[in-house]
Amino acid sequence: MPRFRIDVFITNKPAIRDPEGESILQDLAIRNGFVSVKSIRTGKVLAMEIEAENVELAKSKVMEMCDSLRLYNPVVSSCSVRVASE
Repeated sequence: MPRFRIDVFITNKPAIRDPEGESILQDLAIRNGFVSVKSIRTGKVLAMEIEAENVELAKSKVMEMCDSLRLYNPVVSSCSVRVASE
């Protein structure tokens, strides 16, 4: 069975503050002259390798796992998956 590398992106929803991203923007980017950067949001990436019959099934299985194992809090976070580019 083929293996697929799937990346899972977990980020705060837009309405939720991101203190880490705000600090990076203010204390690193702007202070060091990158004034054209207007916003930075942080998150997590989980890199998974999964066996599945096809890529769509692989993405579906990973999303199902994220939901059922509560790898993210759906109240404050968003979760998305995509095939990793090698």
